[in-house]
Amino acid sequence: MTEGFTNSEQMEAMMSIIGVLTATKLKSELSGALELLRSEVSSLRDHLQKLPSLEESKVGYMSPEAAMKYLGMSKNTFDKYRYQTKIKIKGYKLDGKNWYKISDLDRFMLCYDANSALSA
Repeated sequence: MTEGFTNSEQMEAMMSIIGVLTATKLKSELSGALELLRSEVSSLRDHLQKLPSLEESKVGYMSPEAAMKYLGMSKNTFDKYRYQTKIKIKGYKLDGKNWYKISDLDRFMLCYDANSALSA
């Protein structure tokens, strides 16, 4: 026993130190999580702000090549999301060729982003 302190006072001092250490670690973890959330919200906000202007200025359909470029995907990745995944890119066949609505491509990206955020 330290001279001048009772067991009770020593216990209170240790609990206080443990509380400070726990609060510091928790604050650090929360700070990291908050920064990640801010980044995700910012990314979603940027994407959502682009949608109205896209729908107003680009009404219609795209060829597969234009849709791949619009989504920033390679042919293999594009085909994977057309045929093999749960969230699919919707296409329309006209005169033997596939066409893609911009609104469907935007909706796919929103679903893909939301699904990615939930599984992260």
